[in-house]
Amino acid sequence: EAVAVDARGVIVSRGTRQAVLATTADSQPEIVTLAADQTMLPGFIEPHMHLPATIQSNTGIMFSLAACRPAPYSAGQGDCSATIAVALKKLLAHDTNPLRWHVGLNLDPSRQPYDATTASTQFRDHAAQYLARDVSATRPVVIMDQSGHVAYANIAAFDAVAAAYRLAGKAWPPTFVKGGSFAPSADTPTGSGNTKYSGVVYEQEAITPFLELGFLSYGASALTLADIDGYVKRKGNGVIATMRQLRAAGITTVVGIADTEGYVRASSDFASLPEATVRVSSLTFPAVATSVFQSRPVLAACDPRTSSTCALPRDLGVTGIKLTSDGSTQGCTAGLASPILYTSVGECSATPAGYLDYTGDEIYGALSALWKTGLWRFETHANGNGAMKLVLDAYARMQAENPNPHRAVLIHATVGDESVWQSMAALRAGTYVYNGGTPAALDVRVTHLIGHVPYWGTIFNRQLGAAAAENIDPTGWDKQYGVPFTLHSDSTVTQPGPLWLARQAVTRETWTYPDLRDDQVQILGEKHRVSVEEALRAVTSRAAEEKELEGWLGSIEVGKVADFVVLSRDPLSAAVVADPTQLSAIQVVDTYLGGEKTPQ
Repeated sequence: EAVAVDARGVIVSRGTRQAVLATTADSQPEIVTLAADQTMLPGFIEPHMHLPATIQSNTGIMFSLAACRPAPYSAGQGDCSATIAVALKKLLAHDTNPLRWHVGLNLDPSRQPYDATTASTQFRDHAAQYLARDVSATRPVVIMDQSGHVAYANIAAFDAVAAAYRLAGKAWPPTFVKGGSFAPSADTPTGSGNTKYSGVVYEQEAITPFLELGFLSYGASALTLADIDGYVKRKGNGVIATMRQLRAAGITTVVGIADTEGYVRASSDFASLPEATVRVSSLTFPAVATSVFQSRPVLAACDPRTSSTCALPRDLGVTGIKLTSDGSTQGCTAGLASPILYTSVGECSATPAGYLDYTGDEIYGALSALWKTGLWRFETHANGNGAMKLVLDAYARMQAENPNPHRAVLIHATVGDESVWQSMAALRAGTYVYNGGTPAALDVRVTHLIGHVPYWGTIFNRQLGAAAAENIDPTGWDKQYGVPFTLHSDSTVTQPGPLWLARQAVTRETWTYPDLRDDQVQILGEKHRVSVEEALRAVTSRAAEEKELEGWLGSIEVGKVADFVVLSRDPLSAAVVADPTQLSAIQVVDTYLGGEKTPQ
């Protein structure tokens, strides 16, 4: 019925109202009483999002070309585009300054046909030509795919990046070592200069130079990749918009990806702003951990469990290592292995096995020195079943050499293959066989981008076949094989909103593009539906455990900090459990950090 919070923001008692008031009789406490039907939960935890990229997307510089979402998910999406042709017209009209690049994001050829009569495969095969015709042949154009692993650029953009490389004394075309590549043109594969490229750019290593130049064209007021920390400190409009977005979703802690030193500073500074509404824990890439942090994690400044004066800081430090082993499923770049391959029908037919960014030996080489320290958590992006197998083998190899006490995570774990879950169970139990031995047990877990199910469920039926699509983000296997799971948005890939994520995991409803009619909604993978309580744990207590924050966060218990979300109704009420589609209609009333209400 009640909790009491001390001056540090730590929970000191809980129980009946009478009992809790009795513990505070001498302190004249401020009393906050919830309204009828309101319910307080632990603050929601976003287990995996791209915080700097979310800030970038909220600046208005990167113009959203996203596919439309149905109600209730349409709230807050602003304008949207059912087709690529409509999206490109909007991009052309968005900014008429001839000195600037056209910069867009969240185009999704897997869900958006080019137009009513032309398939999106035509756009993907000839992206540079379509961008030159529909947007500009002379102004550079770069558009991020919603997957975050693909971009589309016109030849003017290629020429601009090539000129920048040559000016810096770098070779063009570049040699990529982290999975980056330029797709060759089907029409002019031996064309002069950059006309030999189709306009499709794969993976961040290759995409980043295009975005950097695109941002720079907007001048000193723009958010650039190099100055994102300065933008955060100046509290630009994207910073405030992101804070409001997270608060509206009931999120009090985010685990963000800080893959450069600038992103690390920006994430820390975002949490430290006086207006901040969330705590931030960061993952970084191996190179940053080694060069910037000398292979030692950055911990929270103090711990209220051991200090009588500590109010838990909002900046929770950099304690995890992230690696990306493959691309995205909807972007046709997930690393797949037989018997699950992309079908011969549709936009992925040219790459049946997708792409792997690293070999198993390269994953081991990138992580093993940091693993050996025993100081870090490890999280590896792996969408495809082939990528997951490589990562588990690399984890097992490192664990055999140097047992690591920390939790290890597969991010996304999308394309379900039951043998992979059997392997995870064996690794957790210490019975995983690698190179003739059995490494010490490793607490391996998964975090799912559950938006795969509604956003791309029907698309995966086409790309992977109906049998494989049933097992996308297989939370049923998580439960069957005892693998703890969490749910994340991967923002900006999908919108942050834990109650939305819970609904998606409980119902496993799909949306059919581009018309989004209610009578087309289907259930994808009935056996993988979870209960409302399991879904809520996946964005509270399980998420805290996965990030090794359970000593502070994730549940309303004595000794933990008072991070709460107040909801308009009880998500575990009989009515909501009976009809979990009501989950996404529940409103976030307030959030609290350390017992203090966060600003609107």
